[in-house]
This record gives sequence, C-alpha cells and structure tokens, in this order.
Amino acid sequence: MRRCFCSTFFRVIRPAARRPKALNFGSPSGQQRRYVKQEANHQGKEVFTSSGLPAEDAKGISPLMILMVIIYLMFLFWENEQNEEGEAYTIEQLHVDYPQSDVPVRYCNHMVLQRVIRGPDNTCKMDHVFIHERPRNINSVCTSPKMMTCQNHSATLCFQSLTKFKMTVCQLIEGTRYPACRYHTSSMEGFIVVTCDNMGPVTFQRYIK
Repeated sequence: MRRCFCSTFFRVIRPAARRPKALNFGSPSGQQRRYVKQEANHQGKEVFTSSGLPAEDAKGISPLMILMVIIYLMFLFWENEQNEEGEAYTIEQLHVDYPQSDVPVRYCNHMVLQRVIRGPDNTCKMDHVFIHERPRNINSVCTSPKMMTCQNHSATLCFQSLTKFKMTVCQLIEGTRYPACRYHTSSMEGFIVVTCDNMGPVTFQRYIK
C-alpha cells in the first residue's frame, strides 16, 4: 500500500514535460541577420547572398555597372562626333574613281553611298564629281603653269589641269538628308581645278568644260 502511494505521489508532483518549441524556418529578422553576419566575419567566413555572390561584393555591383555603362555611352558619343566632324577625307577618297567602278545603272547613287558623300549636318550635296583618271596624272596638276586665285577670293592658289579628264558629274534631283539622296548622272570630259600643298592635290574645286 505504501509503495503505491509513493509512486502515485511522484507521478503527481513530477512537472509536466515541456513541449519542444517549434522551429521557425522563415526569413530571419534584421537583428538575427546582423548577428549571423558578425559571427561569420568573426570566424573568418564569407557570407554569400542568394545569387551566390559575396555579400560585400554584391553591394558594389550596381554602382560599378552604372559607371561602366556611362563611360561606354560617352565613348560612343565621342566617337560619333569624331566621325561626323573630324573626318579628313583625301581628294582621292572623295573624287577619284579609277578605273571606273562597274555600276551599270544609278552610278551616282551607288557611289555617293559607298563613299559617304554628304554635306554639313548630313545634308545632300547639290553636286559631286568623280574623276576617272590615274592618281599620278591628277597629282601632276599641281605642277601645272595654269595657276589662278581660287573662286572663294582667298589667297590660296588653284591649279588647272593641262588636259581634260574623264569624269562623272552627279547633280541632286531628289532628297535633302543623307542617305536619301538621288542624283542625275552625266558623263563628260573637262579640266579640273584643285588646290595643292607640298604632298600633292588637297581639294577639288571645280571643273571646266
């Protein structure tokens, strides 16, 4: 009887077992995240974000990428300005087509696009001349005794060729903005007038029939 009483007594006064606290697998609070980060740094470990990048590096990615994009855009803008304003075409690039290109129709339209012939601010040039003569014969014009003051009334001297050269004259018939320019093509022969320096012809000024 005593034994039963004691066992009953202990069962009564024994504290009830505590239920295990449910674990929270949700996102940690800001304070917990700071604690984890500090603990990881203290142990020499690197904290990673969900994208797999170190947390410290992830903070600096966006500003760095923005800076790189800005620099790239500035470079493209500068390059475009150089192409539009700083190009120095030679007379051979602009006006010499020897031997003449084999373009059966719309020669002027084709050559204007191929040589990027345009006026200021991408306007269509009113006229343009392509000379079908050997470059050395064009260079010899600078030794011509036929010298004259250029038509722009400057102190620059112009030189006229002693012989007529074969050429194609392109005259604008439609369009105002490059590349939507359409030209009439005329084949002829004429004297050319150029400016020169110590290296040879510099600019084509005009032609004389």
